Amino acid sequence: MSDPGRPESFPRGILGAISPYLTAVTLVGVVFWLRLPIEKWAGAGASPVLYLPAVTLAAWYGGLGPGFLAMTLGGFLWVYFDIEPHGSFYIPSGTDRFRVIVVTIESLLICILMEFLHASRRKADRNAQEAEQFRASASRNESRLRAILQNSLTPIWMKDDEGRYLLVNQPYEALIRRRRDEPTGSTDSVPFLPAVTGPLSVSERAILDRGEAIEIEESLDLDDGTHTFLSVKFPMRDETGTIFAIGGISTDITDLKLAQRRAVQAERLAAIGQMVTGLAHESRNAIQRSQACLEMLRFRSEDRPDSLDLIAGIQDAQDDLQRLYEEVRTYAATLVLVRREGSIRSMIWEAWSQVEWSLKGRQTRLIERGVGDDCCRVDVRRMVQVFRNLLDNSVEACHDPVEVTIEWSSVTIKGRPGFQLILSDNGPGFSMEQRRNLFEPFYTTKTQGTGLGMAIARRIVEAHGGSITARDLDDDPSSAVGAAIVILLPRDET
Repeated sequence: MSDPGRPESFPRGILGAISPYLTAVTLVGVVFWLRLPIEKWAGAGASPVLYLPAVTLAAWYGGLGPGFLAMTLGGFLWVYFDIEPHGSFYIPSGTDRFRVIVVTIESLLICILMEFLHASRRKADRNAQEAEQFRASASRNESRLRAILQNSLTPIWMKDDEGRYLLVNQPYEALIRRRRDEPTGSTDSVPFLPAVTGPLSVSERAILDRGEAIEIEESLDLDDGTHTFLSVKFPMRDETGTIFAIGGISTDITDLKLAQRRAVQAERLAAIGQMVTGLAHESRNAIQRSQACLEMLRFRSEDRPDSLDLIAGIQDAQDDLQRLYEEVRTYAATLVLVRREGSIRSMIWEAWSQVEWSLKGRQTRLIERGVGDDCCRVDVRRMVQVFRNLLDNSVEACHDPVEVTIEWSSVTIKGRPGFQLILSDNGPGFSMEQRRNLFEPFYTTKTQGTGLGMAIARRIVEAHGGSITARDLDDDPSSAVGAAIVILLPRDET
């Protein structure tokens, strides 16, 4: 293609601009050249009729340009050569003047109509060009928007006012574990918040009612545990201002909430640790003096069995108090992990041997169902402590014969290789209150105990980058009774 700014393109541009006018002159010249032979055949007075097709054809290239030029040139030639007196522009006859006026008006109307036609065509061309530009711009904007949506790591979605999906991006598809063609046009059977009426949540219906954006924290149970999302939901309006859909952007803040909870917990634990350390230090001497006195009293009361029972009870209470101090101090102390390669199976059996030592006379059985490699890099001593606490709780909750089952399998945790361990028993299961408070510090249903065992277990598992949750086996229709603890644990260090 030639550059319009170059000299060689200049003549071509001039010719393109004047070619319609040259065409008009040529048409009129052809008519003028043919008028005499045609008049001999058709009769005199045919000239103005002959000029009208020439004017019409010239007007096709431009009504008030080439058409007007053809009309003027043809009119002058006709008057000069065909109207008496010949060779003059003077028109003495009233009839001839009337004919000239009629032909001029007809030619002028043709030129004006053609000009209107050209104007309409030019407008249609401009509209078509603008429409094409708009389509191209819309296509570019859509491509950019789609690129943003698909490359965003944040789940983005859009629903209509009945809860049907209109648009979702890949992270949201992964979140709800469905293919692209399934969410669009469907309703969310498991929304972030339970639906109150229809498939829309309370927050989404509030957006439709108030027409305002909201920011809300929501929770969703996924394969690797419960995730917390900070969702921004907003109304989407059409050109009339009517809400036609609800848009949402949900950011996973699970790690942030966990970090905040750990920070608050660390502050609380530091305060508890300082208090308990001071209390234990101040109380140790008093307890030791009490123990010494009780031993002397026990020695002097050997002939009085009733007194010996009371003394033993006091000593047991003091042992419990000392153990309480130690457990609280251990729970509040900073958790430092010493990782090394270990076997899940060996850790479980070591913990079982420690629990079994105190189970003399009871009917107990440990069943293992492991799949795949069980090696991981953890603090072995701490994980044995976790398994010991879990096994001890299961055995105490069950009636003989006790059956405790531990299953482990390989899973992926946030893109990293890990384990899923399920410890289940044949006990009565968890109540709603127990499931809600099981891992809270100082919560216990035992007649004896500090209520710190499960809280310590959670601290250790979370320090390894894992999670621990409780569930009833009757959540699974294939199981009749019992409770289960589910642990997700990465194989390697975070």
